[in-house]
This record gives sequence, structure tokens and C-alpha cells, in this order.
Amino acid sequence: MPPTSSPSLFDLPEPEPEKPAVEPVRPVAAPVASPVAAIKASEPVAAPAGTTGYSASSIEVLEGLERMMDYGLSSRPLPGAEGLIVSVAGSRGNGVVLALGDRRYRMALEEGEVALHDDLGQVVHLTREGIRIASSLRVEIEAPEISLSAGTEMTLASPKIVLASEDLRLGGEGATVAVARHDDAVVAGKVVATSTTVKST
Repeated sequence: MPPTSSPSLFDLPEPEPEKPAVEPVRPVAAPVASPVAAIKASEPVAAPAGTTGYSASSIEVLEGLERMMDYGLSSRPLPGAEGLIVSVAGSRGNGVVLALGDRRYRMALEEGEVALHDDLGQVVHLTREGIRIASSLRVEIEAPEISLSAGTEMTLASPKIVLASEDLRLGGEGATVAVARHDDAVVAGKVVATSTTVKST
């Protein structure tokens, strides 16, 4: 097979004549940066209520951004929490934090379940079988009146139970009979109940 040779300059086609330059179409407005960005709560998070400091990258820190929160639900995320920020009109200095989450403390839930929880393991968990409230710390309930009602059974289990009341009624609101105490006297074979704070029906 005979060797092939590269075409010479004389064999190349003549170039087409240059077309007149056409002015490019200019945009009406300059493009803006993406209005949505991933963020991470900076360290430490210390700011007035509703605002905080966030970093959109390893070198950019945005201070005093407004954070949108649902009415009745408030939280202060730990440093390292992640979320999304929307820059109004593309301005990085006019950002709003839409959501914040922390995958380090995310709970595993079944479909349809809801949970309110924190990094300490305290949780209000709406499970498929009922509601579970758990905490390794103290739990307090304060109100002028508290009513607990169980349709079939109520169980109180604790190594120590303290009832502090000046008017403890066993059996219902109409309890009027004084309840005998351990040190009450026995007269004619009957315990003389002297309690003024504990009454029964």
C-alpha cells in the first residue's frame, strides 16, 4: 500500500471571505447569582431572637440574617446545623433562612410519625401505637388546673412519690371522712382519725 502524504498548502481549500462583524445582543439586565444557597450555622451562634450568623461557604459569614420559623415553634440550632438561605433579589446581604436541620441528631421515624426532639435525647414522639414522652432530665408541668383522665387504668411507678397538698381527697370531690394516719390513737377498738388534709369517701 503506497504511503499517504499530508496535503500541501496548495491543496487546501481557499478560506471563505470573512463575514461582517455582528454586534452581540445585550441582555436587558445582568444575570444574578443563584438566589438559593446551602448554609451552615457558624460557631458560636449568638444573636438576638430571630437572627443568627450563618456561613454560606468556608470563607463567607453572613451575620444577622432573618430566620423564618413557624408560629408557636421556636428553636436555636447548634453550631454545624445545615439549611437553606434565599437571597431576596439575588442580594447576599438580603438573605432569609428558610429551614435548618441537623443530621447528627436526626431521628429514625416510621411513615406518618412526628417527633419533637433535641440533641440531649429529649423527645415527644407521636408513634403508630401512641405518644411517647422521654427525657433524662427533669420534667415540669405548671398550670392553674391539671386534669388527668384514663379510660381503663393509670399507673404511677417511682421509687418515691411525694404528694404535697393541704386538701387531698380520695374517692372524689365529695370526700369528707378523715383518713387515719399511722400514729392515730385507737379508742375502743377503733382508730381515731385526726387527719385534716386527707379525706376519703
